[in-house]
Amino acid sequence: MLSNFIPEVYSDLLMMDRDKETVFAKLVNRDYEGEISQMGDVVHITGLQDPTIRGYTKGATLVAEYLKDNTVDLVIDQANYFNVLLDDMDKKQAASDPTPETIRRARLGFADKMDQYIAAMYGQAGTSISHTQVVSSNVISTLSSGLTKLRENSVPTSETVYLVASPRIAEKIMLAEIVYDTDNSDTLNNGLIGRIKFLNMEVYTSVNIVSSNNVDYCMMFTKQAISLAEQVPVGTIEKLRSPDTLADIVRGFHLFGAKVLKPKELVTLALTPGKESAI
Repeated sequence: MLSNFIPEVYSDLLMMDRDKETVFAKLVNRDYEGEISQMGDVVHITGLQDPTIRGYTKGATLVAEYLKDNTVDLVIDQANYFNVLLDDMDKKQAASDPTPETIRRARLGFADKMDQYIAAMYGQAGTSISHTQVVSSNVISTLSSGLTKLRENSVPTSETVYLVASPRIAEKIMLAEIVYDTDNSDTLNNGLIGRIKFLNMEVYTSVNIVSSNNVDYCMMFTKQAISLAEQVPVGTIEKLRSPDTLADIVRGFHLFGAKVLKPKELVTLALTPGKESAI
């Protein structure tokens, strides 16, 4: 019955378990202020500038300062929707209401589109490193060169660094772990290939890594490098009767925006996989 359709419930359902269905979206900064209800909305990514470090002189008056905020505006400029017909005859033959399954599939589609969008931001990295013929014997040194660039850009060793790799490059990393690490029990656990402990880096795999001319554009970054804001506004998900056929229409709308805030904390690894000679 149409009366059983509660927009607020299904709007929340579209946002549930987002971390389980995305790679990039769960690794980026999502701290923002502001309401999202339509395209063009602006949310504010807030932070503080670094305090001034001054030399101390015994007996001298200390200089006090107010920390200035460092606010960046993020425009919600991406929108996707679904618009599905649920035929009356199909609903009668179905064992249960198809609406929840429709919502679940829409949620997966929204999440995938959002991850594709973030993956395409590789060109905004502050540093790009290229390497051809990446194999298990040289993939660790290749990753180390990217990590070195981040350290040169003042990313502290205490900061967690994420690498999102294509399946082809992830294979090289897994092979390297098997060869060089006697404890590989965490390999491929819930999408996390494994923490490369001596590099202090978490490695994930994603099919949404951009690939062109046999080059995979993998991304290495900190959580603060990219910011993301998203919403499924309650008023944009609805169920109504089709005016043209005997069916219900279920449709919904997903808004989001993403921005590279700290390009120096984002490294693109343009990698071409090579053939393994032996392992």
